[in-house]
Amino acid sequence: MLCDLKSPIQKFNFAVIDVETTGLSPYSDRIIEIAIVYIDRGNKIDTDPYSELLNPGIPIPWNITAITGITTRQTRKARQFKQIADELKRSLEHRILVAHNSSFDLGFLNAEFKRCRRKPLSNTVLCTLKMSRHFFPDLENHRLNTVAHHLGVTGNNYHRALGDTLVTAQVFIESTREIETLGKLVQIAGQNN
Repeated sequence: MLCDLKSPIQKFNFAVIDVETTGLSPYSDRIIEIAIVYIDRGNKIDTDPYSELLNPGIPIPWNITAITGITTRQTRKARQFKQIADELKRSLEHRILVAHNSSFDLGFLNAEFKRCRRKPLSNTVLCTLKMSRHFFPDLENHRLNTVAHHLGVTGNNYHRALGDTLVTAQVFIESTREIETLGKLVQIAGQNN
């Protein structure tokens, strides 16, 4: 997706994404939950986010269940990624993607698209983790809950996709209040896919 970097950021639509997974490797692990919060022009959060459990086709390890609360049993009857791939691509088309530690989320999404013989996402990608490191270098760490607390953003249900996307969307909006152009934002928080 080509964007005019000189344009004000209020001109663009964003999609804040988070995935929960069976582990840390996009090559051997799978997505078990995905959520998207849409931010429309002028930093308006859409009141109808997307959230779905997915059947990973493999058992969910106990340590992942301990972190997320998601069990293999809960995902057994859920759709698989290949069943949502096309609708997911359409919903993200013409949007700039935002995630906290975007290389993790986009790595998993593109690995899943590759498994079902789809092209990887080519959207502009912004990382709120990179933004945090740029704007708040003195924080003790740059985990989502730490950054949210620093900005006065309240959230709950961390380590669930929808809870994390709602908080990330607020962190993104709060962190970009002083940024005028997309080019400046890409310079600070851009990721190469």
